[in-house]
Amino acid sequence: MKKRSQLASKENGFWQSSCQNFFVAFAFCFAFLVPYSMAASASDDAHELMEACMLSDRLLKDYALIGMGVTYHDPSADITRARARIGTILEHMSDGHMQETFVARIKQLAGDWKMLEPMLSKTPNLQDVQQLKNLVNSFSDQCESLAEEVALDTKVVSNKDVVRIASLGIQVQKLASLYMVRSWGSDDPAYFEQVAILSDEFKNILGELQNEKDEVLPLELKEKLVEVSKRFFVFEFIVNSKSKNVMVSRAEKLSTEVYEEILEIMKTEEGLVE
Repeated sequence: MKKRSQLASKENGFWQSSCQNFFVAFAFCFAFLVPYSMAASASDDAHELMEACMLSDRLLKDYALIGMGVTYHDPSADITRARARIGTILEHMSDGHMQETFVARIKQLAGDWKMLEPMLSKTPNLQDVQQLKNLVNSFSDQCESLAEEVALDTKVVSNKDVVRIASLGIQVQKLASLYMVRSWGSDDPAYFEQVAILSDEFKNILGELQNEKDEVLPLELKEKLVEVSKRFFVFEFIVNSKSKNVMVSRAEKLSTEVYEEILEIMKTEEGLVE
């Protein structure tokens, strides 16, 4: 009986020790994985917001293409897809998982979208272009600002580069919108000034990314950005042209190619962030 009691005591001690070790390990993993999971979720939020920003800036371009009767790349289908995707992203951002500090900003962004989206259902009209442009710019600027803050809040260094890469796409889409609206017949005296500002912003961001440390932004991505820049400089020449012979299809092709290349680079960088 004494031996059996000693054996039972040892077994109890073993299980007690094992349970203590298990709970210590569980607590350690929980303490490590929860912040990691939260950071990963916030990173996804920043990336999705930047995607919404880029898509919103494509809306005005596609609106003008439809107004001109251009069917190249099917701008009607592009608008439909962009509206659906932006709606999905905003719905996700509004599901309650965002930090309290960002909730009011998300509500404001969603409110701006509700003002902007109905205009996309109407037949494109040159007289409505300026109003749509103002709404798109307001939405895009707020969207980009919020994405930058969310990315910064993650404390993940590479997220800053994802945001900057997406900003390249935003500048190109804004340039494309300006060019398409001008080609449609809108005479904006500040056109070339706006083109210069956006072009300079693209080049400044590109320079920052190229000067980033290789361990933060890999060389392979920098090489892809070089290819993007080559396409951009051809596109820039078109939007800066004062010729009355517009190159709408060519500009649309180049701006879409840059957009798709930027998305590809973003996805690669996002994979590295994860």
